[in-house]
Amino acid sequence: MLRAYGAAWDKVRKLVLERDGNVCQCRHCKAENRTTIATEVDHIVSRATAQSLGWSKARTEHPNNLQAINTDCHARKTQEEQGKTVKPKRYIGLDGFPIV
Repeated sequence: MLRAYGAAWDKVRKLVLERDGNVCQCRHCKAENRTTIATEVDHIVSRATAQSLGWSKARTEHPNNLQAINTDCHARKTQEEQGKTVKPKRYIGLDGFPIV
């Protein structure tokens, strides 16, 4: 889902995607040594958590708290943050078999 946060967000989003080489930086992709194209930008520490920790808006929105992420991983991370049970997406290799 694409949200309009304004011109400032668009600049930061572009910066983060470029910084991360348009590659998903989520912990699952890193742990599984998986390379996927990132089209979204995610708050590493969610806005809600940052607010509960007393973070300023500047700290919450700083590029150090942002990462490039793909759509599926972004949805998964959001569900995990909300305490929902997550069934991971299965990835299929070129040979037609699931990648474990």
